[in-house]
Order: sequence, then structure tokens, then C-alpha cells
Amino acid sequence: MSYSSPYESPASPSGYLSEGEIRKVPIDPIGLLKRGKELLGDQYWLFLAITWLAMIIGSMVPFGIVMGPLMVGVYLCMKEREQGKQVELGTLFTGFDRFIDALIAMLLQIAISFVLIIPVGIIIGIGAAILAAVGDNGNDMAAGIGIVGILVLVPVILIVALLAYLPSVFCFQLIADRGVTGLQAITLSFKAAWKNLFGLIIFQIVVGIISALLSILCFVPVIFFFPIVMAAAFVLYRDIFPAQSGV
Repeated sequence: MSYSSPYESPASPSGYLSEGEIRKVPIDPIGLLKRGKELLGDQYWLFLAITWLAMIIGSMVPFGIVMGPLMVGVYLCMKEREQGKQVELGTLFTGFDRFIDALIAMLLQIAISFVLIIPVGIIIGIGAAILAAVGDNGNDMAAGIGIVGILVLVPVILIVALLAYLPSVFCFQLIADRGVTGLQAITLSFKAAWKNLFGLIIFQIVVGIISALLSILCFVPVIFFFPIVMAAAFVLYRDIFPAQSGV
């Protein structure tokens, strides 16, 4: 399959799946970031404005009511750029054409996060109460219990955060690119993320490390890094969900 694109897509992995199916692909975090930068090309500064405008406006309205449609709009801009078009700022707001589906996807993501996070919060609260009770009695075991609790809770929190992240990693790209419903987007996103789980984890770790290092420099460099991360996420999406013929 071939389609016009301003960045170079790697050779298809072995076991190429038919169009519309979810592929398992090798994930090279640094390679994805480079290809994301190439995708933005000479319109990088416009995408800097697009991505941060979406984040700022989206964060001003609670419950992700407009964040979902704006994320769809960002990826519609990415799709136009992929097709070799000159993107306009107004394209960002065409995501509101899929307002209901984007909102449903966002609300489902929030609901999933709450379902996963609330039990962890309860466990942490109970553990803190037990630790306080033991400490009040002057028991030297308090420190040991606290250390064990941290060693247990940190992996649990990381796993919960990962599970909360999986359903949404590709959902807004899917709505923008394939026109699926919000529920379908969440379902397909989870399946794609699960199939490529290890690579996604490595990608997130690398992005997290780079962001942390950039944050040391007064946080400003992270602002310029963010659109590249968004573009890399779209490039990864395209690797897993190949472009449709004639689209």
C-alpha cells in the first residue's frame, strides 16, 4: 500500500495484515520521534500553536467536554499533513464535527480511570490508617511496614496508570482517521495497545525521560517537544492502522 506522506515510513513488518486490521509492529521510540518531526516539516511552528491551543482550551472546560474534539482536530491536522497538504489553524476546530463520538471516548476514558484509581486510593487510605495506628503505639515495625507498603504500591500504581492509559492511546486518531464511534475507538485502541504493549511502554518511558530532562531547563524546552510527541503518536498509529485506499 502506498500513500502520499511527507515522512518516510519504514518497511512493513513481516506478517503484514490486511487493510483495516490491527498490526503488531516494532517500536523504535527515537525513530518515531524523528519521523514525527519529519511529519511536521516546515509547518512545525503551526503545529506548536495547534497542539498547545488544543491543550489550553481543552483544560479550561471540565470533564474533557471539549478536549476530546480538540484532540480529534489535532489528529485531523496530522492526517492532512500526512497527505502532503498545507494545514491551516482552522482545521483544529473541525474536530467538533465529531463532537459526540469524541466526548463519549473522553468520558469513557475518565470513567475507566476512576474505576481503576478509586480502589487503589481506598487501599492507600487503609494502609495509611494502619501505619498511623502502628506508629502511635510506638512500634518499630512502622518503618518496615511503610517500606513494604511503598514497594508494593508503586508497582500497583504504575500498572493501574498503564491500564487507564491503554484505552485512549489511539482512540482520537481512530475517530479522526476512520470515523469510528467513541465506543469503537476505545475498544480498538485498547486492542491495538495491548498487541503492542511492550513497545508502547518503552516509548512512554523514553518520552518521559526526555521530558524530565527538558523540564530541568525551566520547563520551556518541553513546550517545543510536545508537538513532536503528538506527531510521533500519530506516526505510530499509522504503523499499526495502515491508511485506507483513497483516503
